[in-house]
Amino acid sequence: MSGSHANRGNLSGQDGAANSPAVKRAEHHHEDQLKLLKESLAKEGEAAFSRWGLSMYYSLSDEDVESQREQMGVGPEDALDNYNRGCSKADHEEYDEAITLYGKALNLAPELAEASHNLALSYEKAGKTSEAVSQWKTYLSNLVDDEESEQIRQHLSDLSGS
Repeated sequence: MSGSHANRGNLSGQDGAANSPAVKRAEHHHEDQLKLLKESLAKEGEAAFSRWGLSMYYSLSDEDVESQREQMGVGPEDALDNYNRGCSKADHEEYDEAITLYGKALNLAPELAEASHNLALSYEKAGKTSEAVSQWKTYLSNLVDDEESEQIRQHLSDLSGS
């Protein structure tokens, strides 16, 4: 679960047509428009939406969307928003903020395994080993994948120094 927005896929929907000049021109045009939108957002902020609308907004990367939401003062509304913003904070090594956001995501949706995993990892990256061990154990208790369970058990053993 990398984000709440779908990534733009192949414009043609067909393997052979993906390399056609028309598709390449369309993709190049789309990338140019995305670049212009980002420049406009950087210069004008929220006012850029009056010119661009929201159609191109949903072509932005998850990180760009979260950054724009944060700049506009739009807080996370649900578990997935908190999870996505936590991912962005973790990507920027802002682990204490990521920890808070993953915790909020899990309070809203305890079944969100990715948030549980990333919370453990963020505790670890923040140097909070005891919290990391506790969270890895919580994550492990809900895990059904035997191969990953074994990897987490080994990681816990290494982390605990056993």
